Amino acid sequence: MEIVFGHQYTIVGKVTHNGGMVELRPENPAVDVIDEGEVYNVPYPIEIDIASLLSAGELLELLEGVLVRCSYIDTIAYEGNDPWPANAENDAYKLISDDGGISQLILLLDKDTDIPGMAEPSWPQHITGIFGQYD
Repeated sequence: MEIVFGHQYTIVGKVTHNGGMVELRPENPAVDVIDEGEVYNVPYPIEIDIASLLSAGELLELLEGVLVRCSYIDTIAYEGNDPWPANAENDAYKLISDDGGISQLILLLDKDTDIPGMAEPSWPQHITGIFGQYD
């Protein structure tokens, strides 16, 4: 189903675990994912830099599944040193902070986001997404 930016959804399903993450999996998305319409209080991301994320320790659990924005990402590098993703593939990239490359996180780009295949942006950038940790 098509998810519309700015809409609120109710999802009915089973709570499962996948790769150390908690998932809510609808059995029949056509019925179990309900579009409640437009909302006017779209959540704003929590602003945090990579160095703060890396030093948060156990507090990272509080950010699991939260919309975060990392500012001033200086560059991005494919784990295998390949360039920006030209193909629609799921891949992992290093986000490198503007602190001389000391602070780095891994960004997982899902092929369903349509980001792979787009032109590489100019750097630095601000990256916004749902924060998650993998075991």
